[in-house]
Amino acid sequence: MGSLGDVNEIAPDYRKGDVVASYYVVVYVATALPAIGVGALTVATDSSTALQTFVYDVLVLCFAGLAGLVLETRAPRRHGEHVP
Repeated sequence: MGSLGDVNEIAPDYRKGDVVASYYVVVYVATALPAIGVGALTVATDSSTALQTFVYDVLVLCFAGLAGLVLETRAPRRHGEHVP
C-alpha cells in the first residue's frame, strides 16, 4: 500500500488511471515470474536444486541492491541537489 500511495502521489491527475494500471501489471508480473521460474526449474531438475537456485538468485539481488544503496549514500552530493 505504501508504494501504491507513492505512485498515486507522483502520477499527474490526467494520467493516474494509466499509471496505476501499469503499477498493477508490474506488481503481478514481478510476483508471478519467480513462481513460474521455480516451477519450470523443478520440472527440468529437482525441487531441491530449483529452490537452492531461487534462494541464491534472491541473495545476489539483495546484495546487489545493498551495494547500490551503499554506493548511492556514499556518493558526493552536487551543490544544490535536494535530498529527500
